[in-house]
Amino acid sequence: MGASVAGHVIPGLFFLIHGLIWSLFSFWIHLTTPGKPSNVPNKSKSRQTRTSHSLSYGHFKREMELNRKSYIPQPFCRNIPMEPIIKVLLPLVGMLLELFIIEKEGKAQFKPILGSDSMRIHHVTMYCGFFLSGLIDLITLFVKVPRNTTKLFLTLAFAIEGLLFWFHRDENDDSPILSAAHLLLFLPIMICALFSGLRMLSTVNLMINAGLSYGILLQGSWFIQVGVVLHRANVWDFASYNQVMLLVSIFSWHSMSIFCFLFVLFIIMSAAIKSSSVCHRSSRARRHWLPSLLPTVATNGNSEEGEQLIKIEEKPPLIAETAT
Repeated sequence: MGASVAGHVIPGLFFLIHGLIWSLFSFWIHLTTPGKPSNVPNKSKSRQTRTSHSLSYGHFKREMELNRKSYIPQPFCRNIPMEPIIKVLLPLVGMLLELFIIEKEGKAQFKPILGSDSMRIHHVTMYCGFFLSGLIDLITLFVKVPRNTTKLFLTLAFAIEGLLFWFHRDENDDSPILSAAHLLLFLPIMICALFSGLRMLSTVNLMINAGLSYGILLQGSWFIQVGVVLHRANVWDFASYNQVMLLVSIFSWHSMSIFCFLFVLFIIMSAAIKSSSVCHRSSRARRHWLPSLLPTVATNGNSEEGEQLIKIEEKPPLIAETAT
């Protein structure tokens, strides 16, 4: 399915799903991880020390958890490695489709891959790199391996993908549109390889995780765009350099749109998490307000009034209304 719209849409959807999951989980980790001791506001010395140790331990614990994985664990069903499973299943489906199915005249046909079909072999090899990365993620849940092994495999998957698409050319078509489309695809792939490698230095840095999310989403959207441009080419003049300039403009729109999407997503998640934490604190305060208030009233020299309040509180509402 390599040289077809489906051959580009399927990997594009894989990267969009992967990038969206990575964005959501990395933002959630950043917004819910306890801060470092330097971020603790001024309080009494003993209380500040306790809070500082608590925040430091929470930050350290979260960082140690992330250092053991190339992926970011989801906030729900934490015992299920969702991202590694997706990295195994989706590339496996893509490999099977590339190996046995082709698209001809808009219809899917069964045709096993041949040794000379280099386009399909390129796509299979790309899927294989991410399949291997997901498989290593799952294996390391049960086997102890050196630190950063899983991150190295993910970086290798992106590097292999970039190498493949740098040479992803049709020998019968040397149009500038084709060259520009794959060169522009090479750029987000290298962004992914760069930030994936940087994660071996820091796993909790928001800019590094967001940069990887950005690269994955950008190459996913551009994969789909390339499929539409190259294989629905009735509106494109492949011999015109003006069309190349238009293609570069479209790529820039993809880049800016994804950047704005991540920015808005972060703002929405930040507001939602802050709102939920405020509601949680206020509900806890309401539950503990009256039991803590009544003994205080009783012990402040007005014991009769405190006892009356306690008795009124203990009476059922119907009895209280009858008494009045």
